[in-house]
Amino acid sequence: MEPKYQNWFLKDFSNAAQRVLLLDYGGTLAPRSLHPKSAFPYAGIRERLRCISREPRTRLITVSSRPGYEVKALLGIDPAPEIWGSDGLERIYPNGRYECDELDVPVESLKALEGCEAALRNAGLARITETGLRGILVRCNGLMEAEGFESRTKAYQVFESVAAAHEKLRLVESEEGVELRLRCANKGNAVRRLVEYVQPDVSIAYLGDNLSDEDAFRVLNGRGLTVLVSSVPRFTAAQINLRPPDEVISFLDDWIRARRL
Repeated sequence: MEPKYQNWFLKDFSNAAQRVLLLDYGGTLAPRSLHPKSAFPYAGIRERLRCISREPRTRLITVSSRPGYEVKALLGIDPAPEIWGSDGLERIYPNGRYECDELDVPVESLKALEGCEAALRNAGLARITETGLRGILVRCNGLMEAEGFESRTKAYQVFESVAAAHEKLRLVESEEGVELRLRCANKGNAVRRLVEYVQPDVSIAYLGDNLSDEDAFRVLNGRGLTVLVSSVPRFTAAQINLRPPDEVISFLDDWIRARRL
């Protein structure tokens, strides 16, 4: 049986002078974990990424909601591929150069985020609250059902009015929990900048599993291959679905083989 992406490889990737491969980290290259700092790549992923990164025609990019330095440490590849952390707000290049977007966020919105931190502590959620460049996450996965529901409710109550009052902030609910994040922290925005920069004949593929990857899928549809990585099919803007890790590994193997003769 031919892979679901066979036509793209035959028509696009095999003969492209330049290729870009964007890979979400958690859920795509590594299993989702209740302990994010121990979410190492699936067996066999590192070896394939090393091989792809040495291929001169491919620009390999790992995309994640995590801080870039965390992804680099978890990957354990030297030199590491290009890494987009915090949903594309920061970039670490293979030579170690670090870049971070200028955040177009009013001081009032930043103060509102600080106020949310205090409110979450007062609500007893400090233990499951994570702050980062992109915003504040109340992580509810891993909690017992009743505690998870209560924590989501409390977080939503803290975040809802703040998100409504500040257009630069948005309230996001996901498998991980409830988050108040900067609107500019968006994988779709990061991919849009890439598409505007690269030449039209550059072939692009994006693999991701999370709801945050849907923004990138919508940007790339009509311009490249979009792949939802999930064991459970769901509504998605992606063109095809692959199951982790075996079908993802097979895709990477085919990418390695798809070289111009």
